[in-house]
Amino acid sequence: MENQGFAYEVWSDTGRELAMQLGAADDVEQGSPRRVTALLDAQGRVVAFYEDVNVGTHPEDVLEDCKRLFSR
Repeated sequence: MENQGFAYEVWSDTGRELAMQLGAADDVEQGSPRRVTALLDAQGRVVAFYEDVNVGTHPEDVLEDCKRLFSR
């Protein structure tokens, strides 16, 4: 997201396809999917996966891991 100054892509899974693959949602639309985050490398491999996130600290946790994993 260029307007946020991120050096990486941020995706939103509005169609629930990725959530279904990662087990965060099922094929029956009942309520909200679980809140999870997956970090993917340039080849599309999951390099970090977060479940049962603390919404108060999660953004900072993920940003710290992004810096550690993807900074050159």
